[in-house]
Amino acid sequence: MTRTGFHVVLNIIAAFHMTMFGGDIAGAFMQGLQELAQRDLPLFLTQPREGLPGLHPLQLLLVVRGVFGLANSPRLWWRSLRDMFRRLGAKQLSLDRAVFVLFDIVGKVLRPVVIVGVHVDDLLGGYSK
Repeated sequence: MTRTGFHVVLNIIAAFHMTMFGGDIAGAFMQGLQELAQRDLPLFLTQPREGLPGLHPLQLLLVVRGVFGLANSPRLWWRSLRDMFRRLGAKQLSLDRAVFVLFDIVGKVLRPVVIVGVHVDDLLGGYSK
C-alpha cells in the first residue's frame, strides 16, 4: 500500500464511521499460490540447529511451498490474497492496487462496507456494522 492508499483507507474509515482493524497474516508466504511456483530442480533445506522431531539430524527437507526468503514467495502470497478479495467481490482501487473495497447498496446509495489496505502480510482496514 502506498502512502496515498494508506491515507485513503483512513479517510474512508473516518468518513463512513467504520470500525477499524489491523492484522498480520501469520505464515503468509506459505499460503501463496503454489501452482505458480515453478522450479526446474527440487529445492532442499537443512533442518534448524535444534532439529525437528522424528527426523534424523542430517535429513534434508524438500520445499514444496513458498517459504520466507525465496524471491517469488511475496508475489505468490500477493496473488493468492488478491484473488481471494476478488472472489469475495471486492474492487481494487485504481489509485492503489493494494487497497480493496467491498461495496453494498444501503437504501439507494452505493456505500463501502469493507476497506482493506495491504502491505506485504499486514492489513489495515475498516468495516461497517
